[in-house]
Amino acid sequence: MQGRLDAPRDDDDAPAWLDESDESSEPQSALGPRWKVIVIDDEPAVHSVSRLALQRLRVDGVPLELHSAMSAREGRAVLQRHGDAALLLLDVVMESDDAGLRLVDWLRREQCNALVRIVLRTGQPGLAPEMEVMAGYDINDYLAKTEVTTQRLITSVIAAVRAHRDLRTITIQRRGLQKVIAATATLFDAASLEQLLRGILEQVSGLLLPRESSVFFIARRPLFEPVEVTPVVIAASGRYSVTVGRPVGEVLSAEVLADVRRSIAGQGPVERDDYSVHSFDLGGDARPVLYLDGGGELEEWERQVVSLFCANAAMALRNHRLYAEREQWLRAFERFVPKSMVHLIDKRDLRRVAVGDHMASEMTIMFMDIESFTARCERMSPQAVFCLLNRLYAAVGPCLEAHGGIIDKYLGDGVMVLFPADPRAALDAAIAALAVLERFNAEAPLDDGPLAMGIGLHFGPVIVGMVGHAQRIAPTVIADTVNTASRIQEYNRVLGTSVLVSRSLADALGEDAPAASRSLGLITIRGRSQSVELLEVFAGDPPRARAAKERTGSSFAAAIAAMERRELSAAAALFRDVLAADPGDVVARRFLECCDGGP
Repeated sequence: MQGRLDAPRDDDDAPAWLDESDESSEPQSALGPRWKVIVIDDEPAVHSVSRLALQRLRVDGVPLELHSAMSAREGRAVLQRHGDAALLLLDVVMESDDAGLRLVDWLRREQCNALVRIVLRTGQPGLAPEMEVMAGYDINDYLAKTEVTTQRLITSVIAAVRAHRDLRTITIQRRGLQKVIAATATLFDAASLEQLLRGILEQVSGLLLPRESSVFFIARRPLFEPVEVTPVVIAASGRYSVTVGRPVGEVLSAEVLADVRRSIAGQGPVERDDYSVHSFDLGGDARPVLYLDGGGELEEWERQVVSLFCANAAMALRNHRLYAEREQWLRAFERFVPKSMVHLIDKRDLRRVAVGDHMASEMTIMFMDIESFTARCERMSPQAVFCLLNRLYAAVGPCLEAHGGIIDKYLGDGVMVLFPADPRAALDAAIAALAVLERFNAEAPLDDGPLAMGIGLHFGPVIVGMVGHAQRIAPTVIADTVNTASRIQEYNRVLGTSVLVSRSLADALGEDAPAASRSLGLITIRGRSQSVELLEVFAGDPPRARAAKERTGSSFAAAIAAMERRELSAAAALFRDVLAADPGDVVARRFLECCDGGP
C-alpha cells in the first residue's frame, strides 16, 4: 500500500537510533531505490523515535533510508554526502539558538539545494516563531515537538517526500528539456548527413548516460526484402561503435529487427525493458532508425525526453533532406547557368534573377575551336563525334575553370569562356589548355591524327546580363569585344597559329605581357571597320619551335613593319630570311605568300 506504516513484527529488533556512521545498515545499491530522510537533532530520543516510527514506511512503494546527525555541523557533512536527500527533519536550537536556521540558509543559498524538503521541528517555539520562520526562511513545514504524534510525523513525511518527488520530476524534465533544446540546436548546424547522425547519437548518449550504446541506420520499406538494399550501420556509439559499415542483420538480433519492422510500419517507438527502437518518418521510403541499448528500463521522464528529442531530430533530418535536395537542384541548375555567371550581375539568389538584370564590366573573352573538325566529322559517326567532344571537354573544361574561367557556352566544336578577373589568368589558361590537349592526344591517339586547337583572346568592355522573356531567360555576354574575340580565333586557321591575342589584352597585361610572343601587325577583322593588332603567343609551342621563333624575332618584326609600310619586296626578303633560319615557321610562310601576291 502506498504511503502506509507497516506494523513492526514481534521478532524485529529495535533499530539502533544512532550508529557510529550515519549510513544505513545496507548500501542503497543492494536495497534498491529509497527515499533518503536526514534527521538532524541534538536530542538522542528524537532520532530513536523517528526511526521507530518511520522504519517501515513506504511512500509510493519505495522505503525510506534514514541518516542521522547530532548537530548542525555534523548535519552539513551528512548533507554534502547525500545531496539527493528527499527530506530533512531539522531541529532549530542545537549548538546555538539559530543553528538550524543557519543550516537552512547554508543549504539553500550556498549549496543551491532547492529540492530537499525541510520540516522544522523545535522544542522552543519561542526562539523560532512559526510565522516569522516560515516567512523568512525557505522551509516547507513547521512542527512543535510537543505537538508531534506518530500520525502527524508520518503525514508530514509522506507529504514532504511526495512534494520532493514532484519537484524532482519537474526539475529533471526541465533539465531534460534544456538538454533537448541544446542538443537539437547542434543538430541544425550539421553540415552533412553523417555529421548529423553522429550528432544525434552523441546527444542521445548525453541525455541517457550511462546508457550510451546505440546504432543508427537507414531502412527502406519493406525492411530486408530482396528488392531492397540491406541496411548497414552508418553511425554507432558505445559498444556498437565498431559496427559502422556492417549489415544491420549482423549487429542486431532477430527480436530487435522484428521491433524495427513494427516501428517502421507506423506503430511508433517500440520500448522494451532493455532497449528501444525509434524510426523517423521523413515523408519518403527511406526511414532512419535509431536503436538504443537501454541497459535497463528507461524511467518515464527519460522516455519523454527521448521521444521529444527524436521528434526534434526527425525535424532536423527532414530539414537536412530538404536542404540536400535544394543543393542538388542548385548544382543541377549551375550545370546550365554557372553560379559565377549569376554573381557577375550582382545576384546571390537565383530566384531573384529576372530578364534585363545586367552589369557592365571589362573582362577577357576567350574563344576556343577545334581545327578542321568539320572535315573530321565527315569520316565519323554522330555517336563517335558526340563521345569525342565530351571526352575533350571533360579534359579541357576543368583546366579553364581552375584558372578562373567561366564557361559561357559550348558552340559545337568550340567554347566561349569569360575571365572577369585577371587577364593573365586567361592567357595562362590558354597555354594550359594546349598542354591538356597534347596529353589528350597522347593518351588516346585518333585514327585521323591528333586534334589541333585555335584560341583567340580579347580584352574590352562587355555587358553581362539576362536576355529572353518571362518564361525563358538565359545569361549572355553582349559587346563588340565578344565578336572581336571570335574573329581573332578564326585567324588561327588562316595563319596557322595556336594562340592569338589582341593588343588591348597585351596592354591590359602590362608588365605581365608574355615574353614568348610576337606582333603580327594590324589585321583587318571580318565585320569590323577598324583593323586590330594581333600578337601570336607561342609559349605553348614545342621547345624547339619556340626557340627558333625567339632567334628570328628581330627579322620577323622588321618584316611586319615593312609590310605595314607597304614595302612588300623588302618584307618578302625578310620573311625569306626567317624561313631560312626556321623552315617550320608557318606564319612567316603565310605572310610571304601575301607579299608575293597571294591571298
